[in-house]
Amino acid sequence: MQPSGCGKILTATNSYRALEDVVGERGLLHGKDEFKMCNYWIKGPVGSKIEVVFVSYTDRVATDGCRFAGVEIKAGSDKRLTGYR
Repeated sequence: MQPSGCGKILTATNSYRALEDVVGERGLLHGKDEFKMCNYWIKGPVGSKIEVVFVSYTDRVATDGCRFAGVEIKAGSDKRLTGYR
């Protein structure tokens, strides 16, 4: 079941598809205690492999750690557990 909030359910295909989104808040000069969480679920046929490619990041967001924004890929069956960052 997809968590509430922003994001959407995507269906994987045999060719690349682009998804463009804003991660974090434009103009934010300091880190935040709480982040806005958007969940994008990518579904495909059972047994298929899904490849995710990040093409670019805004200069200010591309920092060490998750001070301004972050992306976490949860590939396991239990989505409560921490995924790839």
